Amino acid sequence: MRARSTRRTFAHHAARVVTRSRRDERGVVVVLMAASIVAIVLLTAIVVDGSQAYPQRRRAQNAADAAAMAGARALDQKMWYGGTQDVAEEVQDVAEKNGAESATCTYVGYGNYVDPAEDDGRWELQDIGSCSSVHSLATLRTTVAGVRVTTEDVRTSAFAGLAGWDEIRSSGRATATVQKIKAVGSPFVVCGNPSYSNSRGSQKTDIMDILQQDVDDVDGDGDRTELLYRPDGSVPIDPVKAAYWDGSTPQRVYDIQKSQNASCGLSDSSWKGLNGSFLTELGGWVDAHTGNSFVDYVQQQVLGATACSPEDVANGSLDCDLILPVADQGADPRRLHIVAFAVFHVTGDGKGNPKYGATYVRELNYLSGGTTTKEIVSGPDDLRVIRMVE
Repeated sequence: MRARSTRRTFAHHAARVVTRSRRDERGVVVVLMAASIVAIVLLTAIVVDGSQAYPQRRRAQNAADAAAMAGARALDQKMWYGGTQDVAEEVQDVAEKNGAESATCTYVGYGNYVDPAEDDGRWELQDIGSCSSVHSLATLRTTVAGVRVTTEDVRTSAFAGLAGWDEIRSSGRATATVQKIKAVGSPFVVCGNPSYSNSRGSQKTDIMDILQQDVDDVDGDGDRTELLYRPDGSVPIDPVKAAYWDGSTPQRVYDIQKSQNASCGLSDSSWKGLNGSFLTELGGWVDAHTGNSFVDYVQQQVLGATACSPEDVANGSLDCDLILPVADQGADPRRLHIVAFAVFHVTGDGKGNPKYGATYVRELNYLSGGTTTKEIVSGPDDLRVIRMVE
């Protein structure tokens, strides 16, 4: 009887344990299901809102890029061309049109030169001040190289508010500077020194008269007829004198390739106007090519210019805008010293004498690219590129 009672007690106890276990399991399942639902909701929030993070970040960056380019252009126009557009307002307007919620604009200038071993030999850009602050024109011209723009895009979250993220913020940053052209490729060289250009032929190609001379004896050496060179070896151009013989119509036409071209100080008469160097550097020397044929060098595109078609260039027929270097002097053996670049409308078919003529195009100063210098643009006549740098 005792053994039978023990078996009944054990069976009853086991049944009670199983019942409690099943109840505990149901409780655990409820907790796990609740936790899973929360995890699924959070995951959904991350997926839905997170999937919009990249395009939102891209939109903020695109807005910064566009605003920086527009700001640099407005800055350059304000400094040198009488532009009245407020730089900070232009940046804000362009940023908003490209989807940004807000934008801040800062002027930047070149600081110290970073060791090439540390940073590829780059110039360090330093903040100068807010674009909204008042800066004198002299300060802008001598210290400011461009603008730095930071944009922010704010979007209300779809589900992430459940996790405490009511808003999702993305930012973009871009810096654009106005860079002075240092070197270009050009098939011709224009002699601009009146001391040499009158010595051959009937036309007076005294282009050096378009360059500012030291008429006030700025350097104090007593010579008022010498050229006043900039630190980078260039000489500024007077656009009015460049375009017209006497400051009025008709527009001045320069013979840029002819059998009796300006000697430009060379000891012989073999130079006819062609450039013998593939790359022409401001302040440097180029070879004075003695041939007669047009040399098809790669031309740098001028924004807003009449482009030279490949077919016409291949045939030596030109009716387009080109960047031409201007030389102030020559030296043996057949070298020319380059002191300026300017855009000219060149026409001619490579036949006759002269083979090509050119008229100065005053309005075109912006290029789509090219070799640039870190020298701050010195005046309205400088050819320049607005370029993203970071």
